[in-house]
Amino acid sequence: METKLTKSQLGILKEIETIGVGNAATGLARMLNKRVDIKVPSAVVAKLEKVPGMLGGPDKKVAAVYFQVVSKFSGSAMLVFPVAEAFRIAEILLNRPKKSITAFDELSASAIKELGNIYLGAYLTALFDFLKISFKYSVPSMVTDMLQAVLDGILIQLALEAESAVVLDTEFSIAKEKIRGLFLFLPDPEGIKTILNSLKSKNSGR
Repeated sequence: METKLTKSQLGILKEIETIGVGNAATGLARMLNKRVDIKVPSAVVAKLEKVPGMLGGPDKKVAAVYFQVVSKFSGSAMLVFPVAEAFRIAEILLNRPKKSITAFDELSASAIKELGNIYLGAYLTALFDFLKISFKYSVPSMVTDMLQAVLDGILIQLALEAESAVVLDTEFSIAKEKIRGLFLFLPDPEGIKTILNSLKSKNSGR
């Protein structure tokens, strides 16, 4: 189930998201020399076991860009696309025709990782600015597999004990095409407590 946030707390989460995705859209537009819009129809804090259902189920084939986040707490950030959507966004990034990419090579994987790096970095900068703590993150990696296997594999690889995730349902509009993905930030239990406490503290100060 989702962690129940008040309307005001969700509003604060929305403010953070607006800053992050706005900066990401600007960075991507500069990289591509094309108009880029990013919309986030929903932003929630959800239990990790509920996440696969938000993108088609645990057996959905996906491509994910992810990196490790190190701060006062540990975590992982990832941008996840259904694999067909990931192929299409790579085609757009590389100016290739539709259905010309059916498997990732070094160039197409690098393009997806760069998109993920810009988006994830922009959102996390906005989030950690709100938390008023510094953070570092690793070089982005990419994996293609079923969604549940991706989540389990990343948690094992990073020795991360995450129970909940900040989830942004994300829609990219690039060159008049719309592509949906999920942004996930998986902090350890201490991290999710820090985020929720900061939302409550900010809310009480309003």
